[in-house]
Amino acid sequence: MAKLTMNLNTTDVEEDKTIPKALKKQAKSLPSPHREDLRGKLREKTQLNFPRIPVFLKTMFQEAAREAEMKDIEFLYHLMRRHGLDVPPYDQMDLRKL
Repeated sequence: MAKLTMNLNTTDVEEDKTIPKALKKQAKSLPSPHREDLRGKLREKTQLNFPRIPVFLKTMFQEAAREAEMKDIEFLYHLMRRHGLDVPPYDQMDLRKL
């Protein structure tokens, strides 16, 4: 049976003289301006506290979040979006993924 060997060394592509420099430049991915802007906004964090909220209100909020199958913070963002605030989707706000 014949063996197939492949060289996955990325320097071969860079050394290849048949690929024009302009094409190599276009092939490089550019950072998304939206993503970079969002990343910058997400780095600045603060704590949001609501002191002395009655327990029954907190319980109602947590129950509503569980019914919507969301975490508390995700549900808060959902409510903010619902009232017209420009809050990005929750999955885009994870800095580990950006």
